[in-house]
Order: sequence, then structure tokens, then C-alpha cells
Amino acid sequence: MTLVTTRAKVLIELKKHEDESLSSMLADDDEAIRPAVSHSGAMFLSNAMDIEDLQYQLRTRNLEEYIAEGTTGTDKRRAQHMKSMDALRRRIEEHFEALLVVAPGLNGVSLGRAQVPSSQDLYLPSSESFTRAQREAYGLKALGDQEAALRIGNAHDYLSGLKDALGLCSLLIQVKKTHIRGQIKTTRSEASIARAGKVVQRQEAGYRRNWKAMVALGVRTSPGQPGHGLQELRDEDVQGLRNIIENREYSGNPAQLPWIWRSFGDSTSSTASASEVQRSIESWEQEVLRLTWLHVQTSRDRWREEHVLLQAELERVASTFEHGAKEWMAIQLLADLDDKALRGIRAYGQRKASMFAQLAKEANVYFAVIESHWNGALKQGATSAELDDESEQIAGAPIVFEETDDIY
Repeated sequence: MTLVTTRAKVLIELKKHEDESLSSMLADDDEAIRPAVSHSGAMFLSNAMDIEDLQYQLRTRNLEEYIAEGTTGTDKRRAQHMKSMDALRRRIEEHFEALLVVAPGLNGVSLGRAQVPSSQDLYLPSSESFTRAQREAYGLKALGDQEAALRIGNAHDYLSGLKDALGLCSLLIQVKKTHIRGQIKTTRSEASIARAGKVVQRQEAGYRRNWKAMVALGVRTSPGQPGHGLQELRDEDVQGLRNIIENREYSGNPAQLPWIWRSFGDSTSSTASASEVQRSIESWEQEVLRLTWLHVQTSRDRWREEHVLLQAELERVASTFEHGAKEWMAIQLLADLDDKALRGIRAYGQRKASMFAQLAKEANVYFAVIESHWNGALKQGATSAELDDESEQIAGAPIVFEETDDIY
């Protein structure tokens, strides 16, 4: 099986080739050519692709509309939105400065600027603003070849991220159906599913953005070509593998799977055999199992943290009552009044101290009961639902105060 081409691998190869070219160009120590090789085209393009992703995030959050309409909610949130836009605007300014260095043929060409940074055209070789003839005229062919290679690697990265995100969504939905009970846990689970869904949308948009650039640059996807194994992403292709396999209509025929689940690095879906598809399914099922293990481990760690916090809170309750008893005892002993008033102060202080001492005693008793209950339940392997039910019964038992002060 051929290894998947990634953006990082492509960037390393392009940078290596640029360094070799730089060494040969500077062999004669010609100062005249130093400015022309002071910027890396590959790094420039990589940064531009990062800017595209930031533009997408800005558009999806509608920050410009929030700020223009003044509906950001709070001054703090508005300041954060302004900070995000200013940071993107600065990166775009730096991009245009570097663009005229790596593509000197664009000097003197009118490059329009948008009012908002999220809709700014970056004028890369794949831009719709350039025709094929203009790319040749402006000397963008070499930069376009570099962009095509990076777009292929980036598309593979987004495709892999899309499949991981779809697997995570399926996992979270399955966990919600199987294990989640109660309003608080359901709300938290739905929030996690919503966040995973946004990751799916981001990966999907990223792949389509790079595919559009590949088409504009004329990247070929036929067997033996660099773009082999990639194709246009349709809405019906964006489905979780588990959802497809568990569907009653799925008969086990690889042709029923969307092409993203039949793509193995440089192998195209049209030539993948049934055994290759089966290996791909098993590979992604293992990936889902790894994600499941990680999710369960995180949930366990979160539960342990909550357990430690609850223990600290229970101990703090008893400690607070004990501190209250000591304070009231100290107050009634330090009272400097006449004998008649002093007796009243002491009586009141002793009563309050006695009340807090009784509360501390009962708090310690309840803490011991709860700790014994949980430790015993955990040793017996009780489920989280059983623990929750029994905990609610214990928490519902009333605490009886021996004496109360109706006046104070």
C-alpha cells in the first residue's frame, strides 16, 4: 500500500529543492540575486493556505456582521472579535508583501483589496482572478507547480481529518445513546457532538477549497498522476463509516461505500479490490477503537477529578462548621462587659458554638457514609447509573438539627 502524500512531506521536499537551488545560485556570491531568493515560495504558499483556513473560520463565526451590527453581546467578546480580525488583517498585509517578492511579475499589476479580511483574494496562482494565459504572462508557472503539489498534500490531510472527524461524531452519538443519562450529561454530550460536527464541516470545506484549486491548476487525477486517488467531494460522500455499515441496505459490497472510504493514499476507489476495501474498513475501525479508548480514558480522568473535588468540598463543609464553632467560643470568652451582659453573650456564644459543633459532627458522619458507599460500590463494579441513583437517595435524606435559633 502506497503511503499517503501529506502537506508536511511535500513541504519538506520543496524546501529541500529550494535549498539546493539556493546553494547553486549563491555559489558565485552574486549580491544581485540575493533578494530574489530571500523568500521561500513553498513556505509562502503554506502560510497562504493557513490564512485561507483562518478566513474560513472568520466567515463561519460571522465576526464582521457581529461587529458591524453591534450584536456581539459583551464588550469583552467584541474586543476578542476585533483582535481576531486585526490579526488576520496583519497576516494578509504580510502575505501581499511577500507575494511581490516570490512573484515579481505581479509588480505593477492592480491587485484589488476587499473591505473585510475574510473575503480577501490572496492572488495565488490558483486564484480565479488569473486565467491560464495570465499565469504564463506573470511568470506564475513555477509557483503554480509548487502550489499544485502542496494542494495535493493538503487535500490528503483534510481527507484524513474528515474521516477521523466523522468517526469521532459516530462515536460520540453512539456513546450518547448507550451511556448518557440525565439532563446535565445529555447537554454536555450534545455540546461535544456539536463541536465534532463543526470539525467535520471545517475539514469538508478545507478539502473542497483545495480540490477547487487543484482543478484551477489543472492537476490530473488519472492513474500514475500526482492527484491520483482524489476526486470531487459530494454531500452524499460525507457519511460516517459506522452509519453505512450498520445500515440494513448495506450488503458488504465495496461499491456501496462512498469513495472517501475506498481511498487508500494514492490508490483510487475505482481500482480498489474487495480485499483492499476490507483492510481499509478494518483500519478505520481500529482508528475508531483508538478514539473510543481515548474518549473513555478522558471521561474516567474527568470523573476522578470530580471525585477529588467532591471529597474536598465535603471536607471543607465539616472544616467550616468546626471553624465556626471555634470562632463563637472565642467570641464568648473575650467579651469584656458587665457580669449580666457577659452571661448573655456567653450563653449565646456557647449556643452558636454548640450548633456549629453539631453540624460539623453530622457533616463528618455523612462524609463517612458517602465515602464508604462509593468505595464499596466501586469494588463491586457498580455502573455509573446505579451510583447516581443511590447517591440521590443518600442526598435526599434529611439532616435534622437538634437545636435552631429562630431569632438569629
